Amino acid sequence: MCVQVFFCELCKKCTYVCMYTIGIPSKKRKVERKGKAEKAIENAMSSFIKYQQEAEERFFTFEEEQLKRENELRREEREHELRLFQMLGQMMRPPEQEHYTQHYPTSYYNFEN
Repeated sequence: MCVQVFFCELCKKCTYVCMYTIGIPSKKRKVERKGKAEKAIENAMSSFIKYQQEAEERFFTFEEEQLKRENELRREEREHELRLFQMLGQMMRPPEQEHYTQHYPTSYYNFEN
């Protein structure tokens, strides 16, 4: 059932304005409904995608924490090696002159007796 004499873009069957274009449906349009299997598959896919995103976020968080821990360990190792080399350098340095020779009293050097 049409109302006016114009071309309808929706039905393209008549040169009248169809009831659909003015908001009064003359007959029910067939609505495409998804079956139970399609809904189940969509739900499963959306759940899987959500799980994958969460797992990916957890993985990246874990990787960042692991890198931070490794960097901290490397820094501590470098500091430890630096302290060891400083101690080794102090041990290898010749002692100062006044500490190297001992001053004995002159009675020890008296060889006349």
